[in-house]
Amino acid sequence: MQNAGKDILRVKPNLTPELREYISRFADPKLLLRAMLVLAVLELGALLLGVAFFIIIQGLFLGVAWFFLYWKPAFAIFTKSLNIEDVEFMRLPIPWWRVILLGIKALIILFLICFGTQFLFTHGFLDQNLIYQLISH
Repeated sequence: MQNAGKDILRVKPNLTPELREYISRFADPKLLLRAMLVLAVLELGALLLGVAFFIIIQGLFLGVAWFFLYWKPAFAIFTKSLNIEDVEFMRLPIPWWRVILLGIKALIILFLICFGTQFLFTHGFLDQNLIYQLISH
């Protein structure tokens, strides 16, 4: 478990020392466990509110998870939610093919947020809430 960061860095041996340190900071097993706990709490809370809220929160989470390396506001949300204080935002170079992937990911995020919002407005809060559905029937 302790060698997770070193294993990741062995895959890409041609990285600069600054980038190697930057990547190794995010490969800490304690950080990954904390991230899973934050995600579990967010998803459980969203599920308690209902299916539409779960879809919206999932879209927002994917937005932060996919874009925190490239977008400073997502990086700030990511580091504050995981209580990381000693890492500064470092703009990484984006290859042309990754721009296409990021565009597709942005469309997926937009679809999830729009679908969840439309589902909430169409069905209302009570009809999309799982707890209400279980109690009322």
